[in-house]
Amino acid sequence: MAKMVGYACNIRAAWMKYARQLLSEGLSQEAYKANLNEYLSFEIDSPVRLRKSREILMRVWYYDDENITPMRQEALRLIERHPDYEVAIGLCLIYLAYPVVADISKIIGKLLDYQDFFTNGVLKQKLYDSINQLESIWMEIEKKNLQNDQTVINWLDHINRISIRN
Repeated sequence: MAKMVGYACNIRAAWMKYARQLLSEGLSQEAYKANLNEYLSFEIDSPVRLRKSREILMRVWYYDDENITPMRQEALRLIERHPDYEVAIGLCLIYLAYPVVADISKIIGKLLDYQDFFTNGVLKQKLYDSINQLESIWMEIEKKNLQNDQTVINWLDHINRISIRN
């Protein structure tokens, strides 16, 4: 489960496309930000929501990050070759930038396997349960004082097999 959430707004596919297209202009960070602000301001009235949406888009498409930047470059090449998959490729980048989105998607998928609908309360509880389960796992690792990386990996694989069965 992701430690950082930071994803507080819905992001539209058109916004993702515009943010990607701005990259080809080679803009400075301030110019990129100003262009996004202008574009988003036509659809977003709240300055707070505008800022949050812009920062999500910039984290996905602009900011340097050792985990995202190499994949972003590959995503841009893939979009160039397969433009019909731009939304799916962009979603993969969102998953990298905000792992909690992938966690929530996984929970929604499991819930939909068992029922046709569910409430936000059920989703929140499942997410909360997942976070608590992960914290329990790390506390157990610390308690056992496992130093050997392979031992930790084996132990986590065992825990993962147990949780997959649930």
